[in-house]
Amino acid sequence: MQQVYLTLAAIVRDQEHYIKEWLAFHYLTGFERFVIVLHKCNDTTEERIRELPFQEKIHIHRVVNDEQYVQLGTYLWILNNYGQATRWMTFLDSDEFLFGTKENDLKRLLTDYEAYGGVLSHWLLFGSNNHAVRPQGLSIEAFAKRAPDNDWNHYSFKMLIQPQYFQKFLSPHLAKTVAPTVREHFDIADSRWIWRGDKSPTWDVFRINHYHTRSMEDWVARYKRGQCNDPYPCYHYGSEAFKSHDYNNVNDACILRFAKPLKLLLETEL
Repeated sequence: MQQVYLTLAAIVRDQEHYIKEWLAFHYLTGFERFVIVLHKCNDTTEERIRELPFQEKIHIHRVVNDEQYVQLGTYLWILNNYGQATRWMTFLDSDEFLFGTKENDLKRLLTDYEAYGGVLSHWLLFGSNNHAVRPQGLSIEAFAKRAPDNDWNHYSFKMLIQPQYFQKFLSPHLAKTVAPTVREHFDIADSRWIWRGDKSPTWDVFRINHYHTRSMEDWVARYKRGQCNDPYPCYHYGSEAFKSHDYNNVNDACILRFAKPLKLLLETEL
């Protein structure tokens, strides 16, 4: 397998409306390989993926049984099968958009962190922008309002990891590494954080726009399909959870510098 510098891995279910934008966006930010595992996917997600013009970079797999609680097992399988062929790898959900706050190419940013096992990027939580029905066009344009900087959700993060230093997953958010894992300003991450840190988040170098709610229509669909670690509709996606995550306080246009090239890329579909 050809060596690359940066790989995006994910487990995905029924994302036909958003998957092309999500993959094309991360292609623009410097990802060179995509490993997508479809879990109980019953819509046209795979067909939508195969319409993208960078097919040679996308590897599609499926969970072949009815197993639940598959997330960390799938991540470990991806690391075992693709980790030796990449310098960096990250595991994102399909509602998480990772990019450099000022630098477009993530590969350039990551060269500063090669002495470390991994680097954390904090969330910024975006709301529905009062969309009851799924909007047309780019989601990064439709959902442009988010929670205030000091919202507690922003203490959560995802991790860019160097597979050569990997030891074990502590959660979908954090792994134990031989070399220290740091945040963007090189302070060492605490292995007890697991899901979220206890230090104020910063977004000077990296950020993740987390489109957790999207529209009310999307939220209802999410509730019905469940998640990869729970086979049933989950209280985490009930009406009260929607209200508690639907923040539309701050207009945030940082990601919109990618809108024009993203539209151009999507127009070149095969």
